[in-house]
Amino acid sequence: MTMSLDEVREILTEMAEGDDFIQVVPEFFCPEVVGHSDVKLGVMCCLVNQWDTPDGRDRINILLKGQPGCGKTIFIDHLRDRWGALYLSGDAKKSSLKGDGRRSDGGIRLFAKYNGGIVAHDEIEEFSDINTLRDIMENGRYVDAIGGKHEEFEAQIRYVAAANDISKVPKPILSRFDLVYHFDMPSVEDSIRIAQYLIAGVKNLETTDEMIDAYISTAMNIDPAIRPRDIDGLGAKVKPFADHFESVDEGKSGRWIKSILRIAKALARLKLKDEVTAVEIEEAIEMRTASDKQLEIPFD
Repeated sequence: MTMSLDEVREILTEMAEGDDFIQVVPEFFCPEVVGHSDVKLGVMCCLVNQWDTPDGRDRINILLKGQPGCGKTIFIDHLRDRWGALYLSGDAKKSSLKGDGRRSDGGIRLFAKYNGGIVAHDEIEEFSDINTLRDIMENGRYVDAIGGKHEEFEAQIRYVAAANDISKVPKPILSRFDLVYHFDMPSVEDSIRIAQYLIAGVKNLETTDEMIDAYISTAMNIDPAIRPRDIDGLGAKVKPFADHFESVDEGKSGRWIKSILRIAKALARLKLKDEVTAVEIEEAIEMRTASDKQLEIPFD
């Protein structure tokens, strides 16, 4: 389905029945999952930020963590089946990601094949050589060694990973995730809703799936401006950061601030806007702050 930006915006506004469509559309994303609208919005942010820019990383890395059987893998499967993601499981024997292109599975060269694509990685804590992921997650590149020679490859992947126990994931890897979501065992009410969905076989209409495809495709092609037009614009975009730092009485690193800006850019894309405003920056800070707290939840 090929549609213009205005056509997509009009249909989405109708779907939302006058509400902010970015708050409504995630309900139709990955319909196999009951609830978790925040996760759906985060994954959509990941999808629309496809390429890095000369200013640095734009790609958003996402981690889904928590007990087995609580919905993480449904997102992984949805990205594989619906969005053509490369699926990697936690079986280290099948793909250890060693930096050696001579391996039967291609080793780390798997990521070069998916440059610009999506990688859905289940049970990452079970992978050996997991630190190989750091450069790919941060820089979108890796160095492969063959016969004593080193060659650099592009691997700008949109990375969504799942883990049951993040205590096994090295901190340098954890620090490269922009958004982290914790999954608990569903409540009684959620379990009843899940049973209803499964028995009824709830899924999107084909036209709805086509609309989501057209929406994500359109959003990906928008390049929202972050740079302000004037000094007043700079002040307006810095204010959400200043307000947050003052409210928590704590500063943040440049890496954290860059993460906020790429999340804000994704939100602007999803709103079909050509500029990142203070509103998106404030929303990105809220998303990232909630995400940071998820890393504090221990594995049970």
